[in-house]
Amino acid sequence: KNIYKLLTLAVALIFLITACTKVADLPHYDNGTAVKLTASKTAVTPTPADSITSVIAFSWTSPNYAQDTSLYKFILEIDSTGRNFAKESTKIITGNLSTTLTGKELNAILLNYGFSLGVPYTLDIRVTSSYGNNNERYLSNVVKVSVTPYNDPSVFTTTNTTVTCALATASVLSNTFNWSRSFNGYTGNVNYVIQYDSATKNFASPFEIQVGINLFTKPMTEGEMNQTALDSGIPGGNSGRVEYRLKATTAQGAVSYSNVVFVTI
Repeated sequence: KNIYKLLTLAVALIFLITACTKVADLPHYDNGTAVKLTASKTAVTPTPADSITSVIAFSWTSPNYAQDTSLYKFILEIDSTGRNFAKESTKIITGNLSTTLTGKELNAILLNYGFSLGVPYTLDIRVTSSYGNNNERYLSNVVKVSVTPYNDPSVFTTTNTTVTCALATASVLSNTFNWSRSFNGYTGNVNYVIQYDSATKNFASPFEIQVGINLFTKPMTEGEMNQTALDSGIPGGNSGRVEYRLKATTAQGAVSYSNVVFVTI
């Protein structure tokens, strides 16, 4: 019995000593900090030529997270001033402390907000920083940039510049209008309408042919071309020139007009 008691006591002492072994303290990391955002410009007026060109740059300080800098996550947030980022557009950047926007990217943001072409609008821009897993998020300061959306019209073409119409062949295809997409970079629907009028009236009160949404061609029969000539004031049996252009309207109401083409009928 004494030997059993001694063995039991020895085992208990071994467990007690093992249980009391000190474990090293876990490392402590300080919290990160909100970044400071700066913009290369306070006003931007891009043009169609700037479509794929960087027109403004943004940079910010490091948030100093306890993580490899290549995993830092940043979200560039953009909205119209006064909306408190309720309808923000965003761009995600990983591992870099800067980014740029092209003319097309800026223009598309403004068009999606329904802003009118050629009118300057003030945007609020900020950066949300976080770890790569979205933990410890901080908001930067807000910078304001004035941006003017530009007109990006379709290129409008006509297959024929001269059309002769006859009653007996009124249903025969006589001409086709084609065009490129308006508002390059805009992701919403665009409605297209062909406008026409006499070449002397400069579209003062144009007639319209409804084409539809996201369509890029319109074939016309002799009868249809003949009607455009009659509407434009050209008497039957006479020759006259009709001018045509394309009107494009975004889902938010921005309007763009193409170049003008002429057809003698």
